[in-house]
Amino acid sequence: MFKFNSGMGYKNKFALLLAIALIFTFIFSAAASARELRLGAYKYLSDSDMKKLLQPFVAFLAKSLNAPVKLYITSTYSELSQRFISGELDMAIIPPYAYVKLAAKIKLKLLASMKLEGNYYYNGVIAAKKESAINSLSDFKGKKFAYVSPDSASGYLYPRILFRKSNLNPDKLFAETRFTGSHFDSVKALVSGEVDGIAVFKDSVSFAKIQGLEVSGLKIVSQTENIPHEAFVAQHNMNDAFAQKIQKALTEFKYDPKDLNSISLSNKNVFKMDGWVAGTDSLYDPVREAQKIFPESDSAFDQTADNSTVTIGFYPRSDVDSTIKSFQPLIEYLQKETGLNFKLAFSPNYLDVGNQLLEGNYKLSILTPVALVMAENKSNIQLMPLLQRTIAGKTTYSGVIICKNNPKLNTLNDLKDGVFAFTEPDSISGRLYPLGIFKKNNIHLKTFFKKTYYAGCPKSALGDVISGRADACACTEHEFETLVTDPAVKATLKVLYSTPPIPSEYWTVLGTLDEKLKNKIKDALTKLNGDKQLKDKVLGAIFYDGFSQPSSDGVNELKEILKLIM
Repeated sequence: MFKFNSGMGYKNKFALLLAIALIFTFIFSAAASARELRLGAYKYLSDSDMKKLLQPFVAFLAKSLNAPVKLYITSTYSELSQRFISGELDMAIIPPYAYVKLAAKIKLKLLASMKLEGNYYYNGVIAAKKESAINSLSDFKGKKFAYVSPDSASGYLYPRILFRKSNLNPDKLFAETRFTGSHFDSVKALVSGEVDGIAVFKDSVSFAKIQGLEVSGLKIVSQTENIPHEAFVAQHNMNDAFAQKIQKALTEFKYDPKDLNSISLSNKNVFKMDGWVAGTDSLYDPVREAQKIFPESDSAFDQTADNSTVTIGFYPRSDVDSTIKSFQPLIEYLQKETGLNFKLAFSPNYLDVGNQLLEGNYKLSILTPVALVMAENKSNIQLMPLLQRTIAGKTTYSGVIICKNNPKLNTLNDLKDGVFAFTEPDSISGRLYPLGIFKKNNIHLKTFFKKTYYAGCPKSALGDVISGRADACACTEHEFETLVTDPAVKATLKVLYSTPPIPSEYWTVLGTLDEKLKNKIKDALTKLNGDKQLKDKVLGAIFYDGFSQPSSDGVNELKEILKLIM
């Protein structure tokens, strides 16, 4: 949580931001049991085979929870983690090492741990061909080796520890290393001779045989210590009572023999899930201890590995091409001033900008206050707003409702039976504030307006009012002033309503970002404030007039609006 520079006490500000987070937690979690629940799992087999294997389990969950459950299969561990962080998934069956890394990044609920063949643990192995001269780990020197994924415990982390304990450096031992993406593909690579050795879970070789590979020519060179099985996790803001209901269903689950009859013998053996036990985070402590042996850089934890490129995450409020053009002077300035490479990356919505920052895909994110609070609420990593945008010297702006300059339109109630254009679903000025204002004035969208819709961006919303497609729209006062430049056109419009102050965007990084890099970025941006000519040249196209220290101004009013929406 960042520190503000206004007179409000830090604890009060923290409580204020937390209140907003709790409001959104309620919004996103209260209806969890009423809508379709999304469950993610990693692909051990083909998508169709995985769905066939897990369908009895999914059906059992749906029946136990009295809610539809949809299964999503991901191709990689990292995709599964990313989709969970982004909120696309409500629940996930996630491998142990991926769980440990995910739990360090964000808050989540561990509901259960998987039990396979009566065991709570499994082992990884390092394998080679029988015909080879490889009989010990040291014999892999100068050979080609395949791991499964950087997020795999049995296919990466634990096997690397085996080498380390044999006084071998797995980063320098091999002539070549690769990631295959799956245990089956690793076995396949060894059988075909593409690699000389592989790291996989113990039963991968026998499972590959059942699936048609000739594996009689393979041998196990070494075996790892015990590794805990998959974790079943849920989003941290899921209703506690509902999460307990899921946990109870998990611990009661068992495959019905009738359900297994339709599943081939090979597939049964690949995924021999007996059931679940209530999840205990300490079960995965051995994985954390193993991770300490290889404290490898993970982009969301330690962003010091590659400081040569700074990716700025942003949600464009107009078309991408014009946004890139608008930001180009700033990108070029930052590159010249810092000596680093900067690039702009786009997210599909405001909240995703924060999610991508948490995932380590962005080094610097331009966050709305709601997106910042949402990211902070779910993150176990400190977020640090470096600076805040200023408009006309202020860290706040006003939202406005614009309509035709019609003498009959003087209050919000005069919009009755009209067409209203919002900008985007998660825009503060373009939707959230107007919703709160309408509710405050007892205006119900479905019965009051003839039609409401999303225009996509302020420029389109204003254009629709000008053309007559919409009777009114929501945007910011600054957008109205800068996007409608023709005096004759502007004279045909008027401001029907202005909101209280709304906080501007926060330029935010992770607290784990290299301190020198943080200061370098912050100093370069702050320097613009002292050179009006340069500032106008660099920031004019993105409608900034400078940067300020982060402030809490406008947050209290935003909180009240969010309460109304709830």
